[in-house]
Amino acid sequence: MAIVLDPAASKFRGEDGFYHVAGQKLTCDEMIERYAQIADRFPVWLIEDGLAEDDWDGWATGCSWSGTTSSSPTRRSSPTPSTAAWPTRR
Repeated sequence: MAIVLDPAASKFRGEDGFYHVAGQKLTCDEMIERYAQIADRFPVWLIEDGLAEDDWDGWATGCSWSGTTSSSPTRRSSPTPSTAAWPTRR
């Protein structure tokens, strides 16, 4: 069994730049850490749209964490990073 997450994070990133999750305000680094903790506990194979589509710095960090690049084969043809996906199992 494997799990794929598609949180559509653009929907819960506020104008203040924070991700609003379960009553908390999280930075992009904190979101990535939360995903890492989930991936450590459960068989998560892919995280798609894990950060907001305009969170370019966060996407760079997320790609670094997952070992992917912007030219990853998991990225669909789109000019925004929101369609990128991070594989969590290498």
